Amino acid sequence: MMDEKELRGRLKAKSNYIRFIMTYIFVNVLCFLINWFTNPDDLWVKWVFFGMSIALLANTFNYFRLSFFGKDWEDKKVEEWKQKNHHE
Repeated sequence: MMDEKELRGRLKAKSNYIRFIMTYIFVNVLCFLINWFTNPDDLWVKWVFFGMSIALLANTFNYFRLSFFGKDWEDKKVEEWKQKNHHE
């Protein structure tokens, strides 16, 4: 069970994730429209889409805590650090 601080952190992460998705959609649509009406022969918007998609992927991994360095890894490293610094 989560305490209030953890819950608030998760809710903040969720609102940030949703805000980024809305920004992702808005920026990509806006750039597409600008590109389409100003120079449809050169679709530079694909680079905006590509870059923002990488950022969205990173945010998704972060939000869903999909990481090779998860909580277990962090806990292990904290314990290693405590043991190492306790002996100094």
